[in-house]
Amino acid sequence: MYNNNTWESVICSFLIEGSKIVSIRPNKTYYLNGCIPHEDTFIGKFRIRINYYNKIEPTTIDTSFKDYSNTFTITD
Repeated sequence: MYNNNTWESVICSFLIEGSKIVSIRPNKTYYLNGCIPHEDTFIGKFRIRINYYNKIEPTTIDTSFKDYSNTFTITD
C-alpha cells in the first residue's frame, strides 16, 4: 500500500495454502489472479510484488529477484 510517500507491505488476513515452482518463458504473457478482502484497510494505491529465481530449484541461500505490477487503486 502506498502511504505517506512510501510503500508498505500488506498481508491479507487469509492465505490459500500451497505453492509450487512454475517455469516461465521470456516474451510470454502470464496472468495472476487473486482476491483482496473488502475492508476499509484495503482502500488506496497498491501494487503486487513477485519474487522469482533464475533457477528451477533454488536453495535457501539463492537471492530472489523482484518485480512489481503497475500501481492500481482500490476504492470503496
